[in-house]
Amino acid sequence: ICQQILKPQSPYTAVRHPQSDISCRLYEVEQTVTYDLVIRRLINKYQTEHNILPNKIAILHPWRDGGIVEISRSLDQNGFEFDLDRHPLYDRKNQLVFWLEQVAIWCLQGWTTSASFSLKPVSFDQIHYFWEKLIQDVEKEFWSNIDPRIILTTSLWAIRGKNMLLRDWLKFLNEQLKLEQVLSFYKKHFPDEVLEYEKLLQLTTEGSELEDWNIEKFGHLQIAVQLTTLHSSKGLEYEAVIVAGTENIREDMSGTRLFYVGATRAKTQLAFIYRPKEYGMTSEHIEHLKRRCAHFDCFNHYPLN
Repeated sequence: ICQQILKPQSPYTAVRHPQSDISCRLYEVEQTVTYDLVIRRLINKYQTEHNILPNKIAILHPWRDGGIVEISRSLDQNGFEFDLDRHPLYDRKNQLVFWLEQVAIWCLQGWTTSASFSLKPVSFDQIHYFWEKLIQDVEKEFWSNIDPRIILTTSLWAIRGKNMLLRDWLKFLNEQLKLEQVLSFYKKHFPDEVLEYEKLLQLTTEGSELEDWNIEKFGHLQIAVQLTTLHSSKGLEYEAVIVAGTENIREDMSGTRLFYVGATRAKTQLAFIYRPKEYGMTSEHIEHLKRRCAHFDCFNHYPLN
């Protein structure tokens, strides 16, 4: 599979993908060097030398806990903007939370005439579709003979284009859309979704983890480095891809498939990073890359060349 992905060439020349112009490199990280240092320098290298925007760079790892989550903490401490596919504090795949993310995107971008050219285009029809699901069990008398679609439209139109603090924005929606009452009906069928929403509210209160978030960050609209696992990256594509923790990819058939996924996400720049195991042992995948597939550099205290 590796031979199908990358043309076998000299380890001293850049590797080219058979179907595109892609450069592949392999970096060995010594025990005295942290993974995040290599990743940060590679990000800077791609931005300065190759003019690649941060949101076109992805960091992939076989693991979430102990992998992507740890890398995100390090990037955060060093002032790097990043976008996690799943947030460790709340469930982004929860339907109610996902709908709120879509509403945030619409408020900042979706209402404009150029919405189709935005990073994450969202239509009002998408917003309204889930709103109808939320209110399906609410009695008509609750709305005082006002069409709930009109309530939704006027409420969102009033805050369009305003990058509010997340806690203030959620408070506004709660008051205008009467979310607390609406969700009391919705909770009968989907209690877990409402619990996740209540957890999100708690996280945004003063002194909590997300108190300084604005809705741009909540809607993941920043031009930021993308972080995800190898499994979750299937079907996605980026200009530059950094595969960290390569030594943790299993050496069975499922590991080979995962290696294939990581190697085929990049358009122009691909880097594999690994740390040798005890006694200098490395995996079969890494040995193959060393022999035939990439530039090979040992990363210690020297800058990347």
